[in-house]
Amino acid sequence: EKVLLKADFRYFLPIQTRWKDNDQYGHVNNAVYYDYFDSAINHWLINRGGLEIGRDTRAVIVSSSCLFHSSIQYPALIEAGIRVKKLGKSSLHWEIGIFPVSPKADPLQKPAAVGSMVHVFVSEAAGSRPVPIPKNIRDQIVAELLQ
Repeated sequence: EKVLLKADFRYFLPIQTRWKDNDQYGHVNNAVYYDYFDSAINHWLINRGGLEIGRDTRAVIVSSSCLFHSSIQYPALIEAGIRVKKLGKSSLHWEIGIFPVSPKADPLQKPAAVGSMVHVFVSEAAGSRPVPIPKNIRDQIVAELLQ
């Protein structure tokens, strides 16, 4: 599979690592990366995709993984880059790259970690069954994030 670089991602969220993110080994604990992934995706969904919190239709994570390439540690400033690898009728496959902020912009920068998350849109009124991705979100994904 292709090695992803910073230029492969379409939307970036700056994230300040926190003291509590580090573990006893002096680097950000692997579980914390999932917080970064979730924050970047939801930031885009709410601010760019038009997701309205509290509505009947919501996105649930059905699959996630992470490949670690190098460690980061507090007090690093990082960027979480996102892109959509696959867009289905009711699901989408996100890819998230975690990049330490560098003083020199480098589109060939390799990520410290690459995450993968699959969201399925469901409706509580439909018994939490899958429903089509809302049109406004789908249209923004196609315009901004789809590979």
